[in-house]
This record gives sequence, structure tokens and C-alpha cells, in this order.
Amino acid sequence: MQTFVIPEARRLARVSNIDDSPIPTQWSWQFLHTKLSNTVRELFERDTYTEAAFTAINSLNSELKEYYRAKTGRDLDGYALAGALLSVNSPLLTVSDLTTENGKNVQKGLMYLLQGLFTGARNPIFHGQTIGPQYCVHILFLVSLIRYELDYSELGVKK
Repeated sequence: MQTFVIPEARRLARVSNIDDSPIPTQWSWQFLHTKLSNTVRELFERDTYTEAAFTAINSLNSELKEYYRAKTGRDLDGYALAGALLSVNSPLLTVSDLTTENGKNVQKGLMYLLQGLFTGARNPIFHGQTIGPQYCVHILFLVSLIRYELDYSELGVKK
């Protein structure tokens, strides 16, 4: 299966351009986390897609930094911050039951998503990469997913 799926995915990536799709419309906002849609909707609707994505990521990073600083008295950022907060071995923030294999997988998965978001999206944007509306939407939905997961941690309210 892998010998078919990976080459086919690469072929499809080469022949399709996500930014050729129509710009998302109003329906998209109802699916995003409220903290996110309140923060970046105006930026997105003014066609400042790079700024909207960067703001979404940085608002999440800032919230996590504040939590980490309150717990430790120290400052971390981005990739290192995600690892320090969500490490399975000594987490400062848990999003699942770490006594189960499934819980550990959820915890690690969220840590990896956050680290990837900071490294693969925030850092390139910070260093000058501009993005279009569709790529921005993908980043917004990823940040939204992470925020929903964090809602079930001690950082959120839905325990």
C-alpha cells in the first residue's frame, strides 16, 4: 500500500495548487475555535492572510508562554515551549490520561503538532514567507484544533 499511496500523494501535490481554489467564505468561521475567530477574522477578511496566520499562531504561543512562566518562572518559546509543556515524561500541562497508551499518544501528538506549527509555519512566516488564503485557512484550522485540545487541559475550562 505504501508503494502506491506515497507516490500518488506526491503526484497529486505536484499537479494541484491549493491557492487556485476559491477563497473560503463565511461558513468557515463557525468551525473555528472562538478565541481564534475573534482574533483573526478581521485580518483574514482584509486579505492580510500572512498576518492572520501569524497572529493566530502567536496568540496561542503567548498564552502558552504565560502559562509556562506562571508555573516555572522562566521563559521559553515555540518548539522548546511545546516540548517542555507537553512532554509525556514530565508534563506541565496534560490533555489526556497519561496512565494509558492512548493518553500518551494524544499527549505526544499534540506536542508534535505544536512543535510542527511553530517550526513549519510560524518561523517561515516570521522570516518573510507570505501565504495565500487557502494556506492561511489550513493554518487557522490547525491552530483551532490545537486550541480545542487545550480546552480539555488545565489551561482550558472544559475538564
